[in-house]
Amino acid sequence: MYGYYHSLKQKPQSNNIVWGLTFIQLVALGVGVKLSLMLAEIIPPLPINNITLSHIHHLIPLGISMSLVFMKQSKTGLPLPKYLFSLAKYRLYRRKVYVWRKK
Repeated sequence: MYGYYHSLKQKPQSNNIVWGLTFIQLVALGVGVKLSLMLAEIIPPLPINNITLSHIHHLIPLGISMSLVFMKQSKTGLPLPKYLFSLAKYRLYRRKVYVWRKK
């Protein structure tokens, strides 16, 4: 019914699945891992004797996806992907108003 009021408020549901991460964050990390594995198949390791340092460049996609998942914009407090999406949407679809003045 319209205007139905219930005295008990609903509890907010937590969307955390594993380790306090949401489904979208897990998908982003999974994409980063997949891209890192694909990069490891294509690009050979660096010619360094240390195995950790020779494969360090394969972790670049994982680092980028982790930064997108865990970083927040400092002024607004929004997660970085949401902030970048909002910024792109604002830049692409803002209305330009031209004011005509008689000289």
